[in-house]
Amino acid sequence: MLLLVSRLSFSTVVRGLRPAAVVLAFSFLANAIVVTGGSDVTILGQVGGSVAGALRGTLAVARIAMFVGFALVVSSTTMPTQVADAASSLARPLGRLGVPVGDLAMSASIALRIIPIVSDEYVRIVLAQTARGARFDEGSLRERLAKRVSVLVPLAVALFRRADELALAMGDRCYSGDRRTILVGPMRAADWAVLSGGLALCALVCLA
Repeated sequence: MLLLVSRLSFSTVVRGLRPAAVVLAFSFLANAIVVTGGSDVTILGQVGGSVAGALRGTLAVARIAMFVGFALVVSSTTMPTQVADAASSLARPLGRLGVPVGDLAMSASIALRIIPIVSDEYVRIVLAQTARGARFDEGSLRERLAKRVSVLVPLAVALFRRADELALAMGDRCYSGDRRTILVGPMRAADWAVLSGGLALCALVCLA
């Protein structure tokens, strides 16, 4: 249903699961493989497979895949500003209790926007170091990981520089966090129905 509404293809969701392939495989094997004996299917010595464990692993994989699918649908159809504005609208009653809803919404919007910036900065630094002779695809696994870790220092410096520029820009625009305006109308009955259905589905998946 979500794929039809968001107009995403199933292959797009599968491609989105590729970064989580290691986690999915580990979750399944950690539940399906038994190393203490008493397994339903013997593989080697005391190492075997459990049917009940395989079912638990399949359920765990399905949960992770569903979570990634939901996140992919939201990220593909909703702008970061819209996500922050929606969160601010839902949390508006907390503002009466003194909770800085506007600041929290702005922080969420900035965090969502910074994710692709971090990826772009990382790729830019890797390409720059590669042009200077660094070889990230050579050596043992430990050496390659050490080379990747060496990128974190210039990446952190670049992100701090961007944070300073953002703070200066917000200061120049006299941002104070008070009376933040949102150009969005109130939620309609269909919006509340979709939100309630999504929360009920998430609760059902968690309790399954």
